[in-house]
Amino acid sequence: MDTIASRSKISPMDTMTDSEKRTLKDQFMLRLPDGMRGRIKAQADFNGRSMNAEIVALLHEKFPEPRDPDAESVADFFMTLPDHVQREFLQKYLRDNVSDRDIEDGLIPGVRLRDK
Repeated sequence: MDTIASRSKISPMDTMTDSEKRTLKDQFMLRLPDGMRGRIKAQADFNGRSMNAEIVALLHEKFPEPRDPDAESVADFFMTLPDHVQREFLQKYLRDNVSDRDIEDGLIPGVRLRDK
């Protein structure tokens, strides 16, 4: 049997309720080659999804949401900075935006904002 997708991959369809899935408006009629419907059905059953959800999951995997080009540019620029500048920036960001309680609760393991 062909493996179409693995169980470990999660798509947005996996987290949607049935009513949310039914509200999707864009519909598309699709003709499948002989035998493909059965392979999709088998993989959908294996993953505990409908055939539609399986197809949408595969499409999400193949055509992910576009990334924000501005965020990519900032990340690329950040990586060109010397390590000590990156570290100083991150320490300041954490100090200004993350509470000590979050750190104490273990939400950011191994991060210290202040030297003891």
